[in-house]
Amino acid sequence: MVSFSSHIFFHLLLIMGLVVLPALIPDIERVYDIYFNAFLNDEMGRLMVNLLFPDGIEGEFRKQHTAATLAYWHTAQQQYTMKCVDTETGEIVGMALGDGFFRERTEEELQYPGVPWLQGEARDKADAVLKPLHDAKNKIWGNKRLICEFFHCSTLFAI
Repeated sequence: MVSFSSHIFFHLLLIMGLVVLPALIPDIERVYDIYFNAFLNDEMGRLMVNLLFPDGIEGEFRKQHTAATLAYWHTAQQQYTMKCVDTETGEIVGMALGDGFFRERTEEELQYPGVPWLQGEARDKADAVLKPLHDAKNKIWGNKRLICEFFHCSTLFAI
């Protein structure tokens, strides 16, 4: 069911020439181009990308990331990936990730997942930053039902 405010929001996006839609499998590379560019064009974001992906995010990494994202989409139960499309050109100009927790989570689901793709000192550094963030999120939101959206816009497109 679409609420009145959501209807107005989407109507305004259409007037502006934009529409928000679920990302599709063929969109994975483009939406994550936007995702990584959003982080790389921000000082703190760039630090996080370098921390999480010390070997870089180009070439073979992107192929592996696309394959891992596709596999994740087959099992994800609470994260939604959206795209923002320019209705004049059909170009994907933005993306969003949203977590929807529609039920209370189990203790196992609330545990810090870590960064399994890293090893040794790189993993220790990433855990030292991410675990306190994860713990703070759990302290603020706890085990409540909630929806949390994170939007990333392309640096090539300004609203």
